[in-house]
Amino acid sequence: MTDTYTIDIPALPRSFRILFLLFGLMFLPIGVFSLVKVLLAVATVLSGGTQEGSWIIGIVVTVLLTGIGGVALWAFFIPAKTLRFIGQERRATLTLTYPFGLSSQQTFDFSDIPSPEVVWIDDFDRMDEGYWALKIALPNGTVLTRPAWDEDRVAQQREAAEAWRDRITELVCT
Repeated sequence: MTDTYTIDIPALPRSFRILFLLFGLMFLPIGVFSLVKVLLAVATVLSGGTQEGSWIIGIVVTVLLTGIGGVALWAFFIPAKTLRFIGQERRATLTLTYPFGLSSQQTFDFSDIPSPEVVWIDDFDRMDEGYWALKIALPNGTVLTRPAWDEDRVAQQREAAEAWRDRITELVCT
């Protein structure tokens, strides 16, 4: 039996990340520009001037484009997560890897980590309307959910997630 156990939660594939980055860099500045234009129009009206055009269209364009750009940039920056349980050292290390090679690490003592849970996650896009996953809540508030997608059938997913949970519990409690 090995003395370490690793849970990897990968980031989006690089091609998707680049696509999200491009969409974010394209839509966010346009949304911010339209926000400035709406604010200038408000200032014009408040100072006694008149404004032609529809306020609703300006506000909708501003919210829509800024929202699309912001969400796309947020998706680009979602990190890959690796949680490594190291039995000899009685600690777990969470590594977050962001784009451009930036990473951060946090270390937790085994005594601070609650027992992992096997949970059912509703997903109506799947034939079984969900899947089994291993859920670990870390002391810093980070919750890692590792789906058991490697298995085809729901019963096998649950068995795999329970095996992961048992392996981690055994490592943490010994």
